[in-house]
Formats: sequence, structure tokens, C-alpha cells
Amino acid sequence: FLYEYDFEPASDCVVVIDGRLYPARALLGAAHGHQYPDIGPLCDSDSGGLSETAAKLRELGFEVREVGDDGEV
Repeated sequence: FLYEYDFEPASDCVVVIDGRLYPARALLGAAHGHQYPDIGPLCDSDSGGLSETAAKLRELGFEVREVGDDGEV
């Protein structure tokens, strides 16, 4: 999934769905591609900063958690 959408593993925030963790930026980028197939997915550099990404995902109803400097969620 990360390779397909050209994203790095989550380093700043994740989305929690049914107890599983997903990289927030990649999820948002892929969702954009599904919603706007003529534009395509966002790439990692298009997804904005942590606060912008987290705010948009929370607005959409997702649980978003920040990843600490030690990698802990």
C-alpha cells in the first residue's frame, strides 16, 4: 500500500480503525485518489503537515493518534 502510493511508513500520526493502525498521510492520499479519480491520489509531499492531515481526518470522523519521538502511539 505504501509503495503503491509512494509514501513512507507513518512517522508522525496514524489512524486507528478497529484497533489497527494505518499511516495517516497515506490513507488521506489514497482516499483523495478514490474521491477524485481524475486528479489521482495525493503524494506524501501534498498531504500537508501533521496538524493539517490530522484535522482533516478527524473532520471525516477518524480517530487519529500522534506517534511520539520514540515511535510509540
